[in-house]
Formats: sequence, C-alpha cells, structure tokens
Amino acid sequence: SQAVISKSGFEMNLSTVPGALMQPGFIILFFILPISIHASENSINCRPVVEINSQWQVMRIRSHENAFLSCTVSQDKFNELITAAFTDPESDKTDFKPLFSGRLIEYPWLSRYLAIQSLQHEDWDSEKGQYKGTNINAFVAGILSSPKLLNQIQEPFAGTGYTVSRATVEKVLVGKTNEIEWLEINTNVMVPYDVMVHFILEKSYLAPDNQ
Repeated sequence: SQAVISKSGFEMNLSTVPGALMQPGFIILFFILPISIHASENSINCRPVVEINSQWQVMRIRSHENAFLSCTVSQDKFNELITAAFTDPESDKTDFKPLFSGRLIEYPWLSRYLAIQSLQHEDWDSEKGQYKGTNINAFVAGILSSPKLLNQIQEPFAGTGYTVSRATVEKVLVGKTNEIEWLEINTNVMVPYDVMVHFILEKSYLAPDNQ
C-alpha cells in the first residue's frame, strides 16, 4: 500500500504510508486513513481553486474544486493561484489572517522540504521517527517558518501588502522515506512528511501622509 505514481500521472495511496505515525507530544498513534486518489496537476481532472471566506478572514487553497478529490500542487501553480486570488474583488474587502493550504502532501515540494530539513536537524531521531523534545507541532512549525521557505511562500504576495510571517501546524504524520516516492529519499529512515498548515498573514497599512 505504498504510494505509487502510475504512467497516467495518478498517484494512489492510503493518504499516508504503511506504519504512519501521528505524534502529539510523546504519544504515538497508529491508524489507517481512508483511501484517496491524488492526480498530478497536469491532469485534466485537476482543478485547484482558492476560496475566500470574508467572515473568517481566511484564504484557502483547495487542490481540487471537489472537496472529495485531491491533487498535487506545484510551486508554480501555488504562485498562480495566490496571484489570481487577489484579482477577485472580494479580496479587497477582506483582511486575511491566515492562508490555509490544507495537507502538506498536496504540495510535494513542501513535504520534501520538511522531510529533508528534519533529517538534518539534531533534535530529530530518524530511526525512531520521533522529535527529541516535547512538542512535535512546534518543531515542524519551526521548519516551515524558516526564512528560506517563507521567502518562497511570500513570492506571490508581492505587492499585495501582506507578509507571510510564520506557519502554524497540527496533525503531524511520520512515515518511512523509502515508501514515500515524492520525497526522493532512498534511505530507510523516518521523517515528518504531512501536516495541516496555516501560513499566518500580516497586512501592512500605509500611514497617512503628513499634512
């Protein structure tokens, strides 16, 4: 049941990999998630959208317009979606607080970044698949809040008045690298690779001209 990308460009998996772990602090839970199908973004069936919720001040990326389907979103497509969202008149009426991107596995480039940075971190035990501290959410959020990554997330927000300040996360999943194809890591170690992510947005307001 490991992830496999078919010649048609569709990736089928069990949303996680065998033996995936969720780690709230020191607790490790084994579980199985429902089967899902992830289409590559080049598939004609992939129709990612950005939703604007003015009431909750949230911008949300859905990798597919159908909430029951899922696709992968490249960095270029991510940039394109955010840029297009700011052409929506509704965006001018909303002071966005977070960008909710959903699950990290829908963004293989972000999932790969998290995995690689974790492997290089002294506080990550890659054999046990555990954070050596007490709060794995804070550990993962720290990696996804690195200036290097935030600068990439910031790119499509240029000229909008918004700054991507940090990431907040929940529901971290850990899996074996050699069973997660898009990580491109052949060694048999364990890393965090999926998580629910909010990127916190801060808006700059221009001070009125001195009269």
